Amino acid sequence: MQDSGIKSPHEMEGEESGVIKDEEVFETVSTGKIIETYPEDEPYPSCLIYGTTSKKRPLHVVCGYADEENLSIIIIVYQPLPERWIDFTRRKKWKRKGIFTGRMIICGSDI
Repeated sequence: MQDSGIKSPHEMEGEESGVIKDEEVFETVSTGKIIETYPEDEPYPSCLIYGTTSKKRPLHVVCGYADEENLSIIIIVYQPLPERWIDFTRRKKWKRKGIFTGRMIICGSDI
């Protein structure tokens, strides 16, 4: 049986992001808190949730909510980089090369 999880096939900024397991995403969404909202996102409003796993791993989950379908949609999951976040809940000011502020997790892709 294959281990279920979201894998990153590459490294970002010299740090390996590793595997984020499905149960870690569930723990984060279930016990975390919304730290940013994006009500204007299309096709559905979305938010950034911060939480920790049972092993105290910090994670960020961006998810949308399709109200009519009563459905939550996981958009991206990543482990935030401490040098870019204050307590993983507020963005630090830094010179950006892009807009990403964590370790990217790619689902079944090789980019």
